[in-house]
Amino acid sequence: MNIKTDGSHEFRLDLVHRITQRTGEGTGASAIYRSMEGYPQLLDALDRAATHEDMTPELADALSTPRATRRHEIDAEVSLE
Repeated sequence: MNIKTDGSHEFRLDLVHRITQRTGEGTGASAIYRSMEGYPQLLDALDRAATHEDMTPELADALSTPRATRRHEIDAEVSLE
């Protein structure tokens, strides 16, 4: 796998290094592959958490990232007859 890291893409070197450290993989390619395998599962878990009865706006904010945002809203309606 080739990842463009020259010029304006130099920031990717830090991303590859960070994910390699977090996953414990020996190469950037294997770390990226492991991340790709887990990312859909992580998004599914975040979707389940967003609808959990114990979810709060603060927890939704803590579970959000710049690329995976979760918002929690509470709607209440009072009707007097």
